[in-house]
Amino acid sequence: MRGPGIARRWAVPAALAIVGAVLVFIGAPTVAAVAPLKHPYLALGDSITFGYVSSPSAADGSEPYANAANFTGYPTYVGASLGLQTVNAACPGETSTSLLALGAPDAGCASYSGANPLHIPYSGLTQLQFAAAYLQSHPDTKLVTVAIGINDIGLAVPRCGGLRNTACLQRSLPLVLSTLRTNLTTIVHTLRATGAGATIVLVNYYALEYRNAEAVTIVRSLDASIAQVGAQEHLRVADSFDAFKLASDATNGDACTSGLFPSGASTLGPCDLHPNDAGQHVLASAVEAALR
Repeated sequence: MRGPGIARRWAVPAALAIVGAVLVFIGAPTVAAVAPLKHPYLALGDSITFGYVSSPSAADGSEPYANAANFTGYPTYVGASLGLQTVNAACPGETSTSLLALGAPDAGCASYSGANPLHIPYSGLTQLQFAAAYLQSHPDTKLVTVAIGINDIGLAVPRCGGLRNTACLQRSLPLVLSTLRTNLTTIVHTLRATGAGATIVLVNYYALEYRNAEAVTIVRSLDASIAQVGAQEHLRVADSFDAFKLASDATNGDACTSGLFPSGASTLGPCDLHPNDAGQHVLASAVEAALR
């Protein structure tokens, strides 16, 4: 997720997803490179999961993108809290379809990963192929979180000429969300087919302006689709929507000025769409609450 004009730090939100096929994993030698000492926690998702970097340049003046460790996301805090070894496989700009199929429409994941390292290298594989191989190699994995979908909506925004064309966005949503539900179900089934037995938690999305009824309606529609798959597959859903709403009460529902986001507009709202470190802690708390 990322808006135009700030793509140097994050991938641009994108694409109206099309239904991805069920993938059959046939091998991934890169998986053996990951050897956690504790029970693993595998985090899947987009740039929100990938993490936040506080400055466009590192302390030594170098670009932060050359080292994925410069980005810290909620999985780091979840793993530390639960005593698990975090394996963050997220890719900035990932959509539910590109997570399933190489070359599928994305919001910049392919270009980002082609130019910059991810937390975990898996070149030539989809995120789901890596995840399936990892779970097969690490059946002691205790937790998998899946946070995907906002980039599926993201491409509809520029096609509709921006957020204010709500009529166009509402017309686009049914197909986008139907595709997301199909893809998310495929993702869950593929993870379960590995036999690892890890607890799978879906993570929903937050709003930037809880006073903006039209924007909230779009996010709620996305979260309802995630919840539908969660109910269908008997999974827990980490509720970041309510967590950020509660954290924004002091600013009258304006999450952008709540101290949870950096400044700078995005294509999906009036401020940077990616939570800063404080916001990442809110996300981590939502995941931990879902597990409780």
